[in-house]
Amino acid sequence: DATGLEKRFVVRVENACTAPELEDDEEREEILRDVGDICSAYASVVAVEVGDAVTDEFVPIDVSFSTADEAHKALQGLQKRVVGGIALSAEPLRPPARDASCVVRVYDALDEDEFEDEDCRDEVLEDLSRLACVHGALATPPEVLPGALSKVNRDVRLTFSTPTHALKAQRAFAKTTIGGSQLQCDVECSPRDASVISLLEA
Repeated sequence: DATGLEKRFVVRVENACTAPELEDDEEREEILRDVGDICSAYASVVAVEVGDAVTDEFVPIDVSFSTADEAHKALQGLQKRVVGGIALSAEPLRPPARDASCVVRVYDALDEDEFEDEDCRDEVLEDLSRLACVHGALATPPEVLPGALSKVNRDVRLTFSTPTHALKAQRAFAKTTIGGSQLQCDVECSPRDASVISLLEA
């Protein structure tokens, strides 16, 4: 679960399966079991879960370990494994700090015409809210802000219930295209931590 994720050391296997493969419950369980078995060859596995897809091709599998050392051993092993003719791609999934921001800012979400048209504005906010809720519940309704990159466009602030959900959404939004334009977004830094939030740990 999301809260448990923040207490564990997680390695994300990026290309273990595709979305259609997960639609069948038996195949889904078999995939999770197989990935867990592969990782168990390198370290003791705490949990195996389906991650949030950020590409149309693959759905990631998140494998949890009890220590950073065990996660590192598994990561090294996975990066050398070939399954079904495909070289596995894996990366550490670092949970956010406790005081990390829960807020994602979507830049230029509304142009001037969309902002002036109430129906169009509501439709864009509804679309962003729906996309956001795939990654976690919103703590407050989407908020329209003056544009940070453009004086005529408007940004939208999405406030999630946890930093983990905000980071997941930011990763996915950065690869999402709406109306032919790729979304530009970033996690707003928390007041207590103005440094850039790192998503990956080398």
